[in-house]
Amino acid sequence: VLEARIVELEGQIEEREQQLLEVATSNNDVAGELAREIQEELEQLKRDHEREKALMTARITELEEELSYWQSTNNDNEEAMSSQRRQQEKLQKETESLSNRILELE
Repeated sequence: VLEARIVELEGQIEEREQQLLEVATSNNDVAGELAREIQEELEQLKRDHEREKALMTARITELEEELSYWQSTNNDNEEAMSSQRRQQEKLQKETESLSNRILELE
């Protein structure tokens, strides 16, 4: 969504710059006032563009941090499961060993 808004703002900036160029080539008072209005609008569009880019950059940073957190959590869980499997295997071997020992004693 943010990326689409940025592309939209870039298109509007380009359009306003073209209008400003066309008005600047005209030599009358109305054109001068129109040029000032277009220039103000262009400056606002550029500010909006920069704000949207900053928001997108901030959101990307947030998502990267969240991804890092979940990857770390996943690794921790995998290590815990691996440790648990090793413990279960050890207990299974001990159980088998004790069962065999009991059978030998009978």
